[in-house]
Amino acid sequence: MAPTLEISIPTTQTSNTTKPYTLYNISLRLPLRTYVLPKRYSDFLTLHSTLTSQTGLAPPVSPPVKSWFTRTVNNAQLTEQRRAALEAYLGAINTAEDGRWRSCSAWRAFLNLPSSNSTSSNAAHSALTTPGQAGNAPIADPAVWLDVHRELKTQLHDARLYLTRRDQATSAAAQHEASAGAKT
Repeated sequence: MAPTLEISIPTTQTSNTTKPYTLYNISLRLPLRTYVLPKRYSDFLTLHSTLTSQTGLAPPVSPPVKSWFTRTVNNAQLTEQRRAALEAYLGAINTAEDGRWRSCSAWRAFLNLPSSNSTSSNAAHSALTTPGQAGNAPIADPAVWLDVHRELKTQLHDARLYLTRRDQATSAAAQHEASAGAKT
């Protein structure tokens, strides 16, 4: 199965802090939107250790090794090498045949992706059956939104069919049955 998420690290930037550090701008391209996440090198190391501990197996590629004597802030060549290696690291996880790392909560949190603890059909069902109730957050996942939209269109279409049958019914029992069907 091809991933629906395209990941790249096209650029880097230096932080504006008293002790500057390099931020790697992760570009995420989803089916309905694209956004950029700035992450530090240490965030990638934390991701790697968390993925390894949560899945029990290291990802297919390791992140680049830490350079103890050279900083990326002062070295454009090291920054570019690390950027390319981090991009390859994320790409290897994203395209790995084994999806255990992509389904891990650490991966989803690192990329600010919606939680996968419920399937999109369950989320669509809850959004349709309990709209506006406390605890029912707005739909943020594009796939869930499309599922909810599709389900709502289907329900409206079915209701219209029942109402047409009710209007065309010749007996009171048939009219009642069609009305009841439109309400479900």
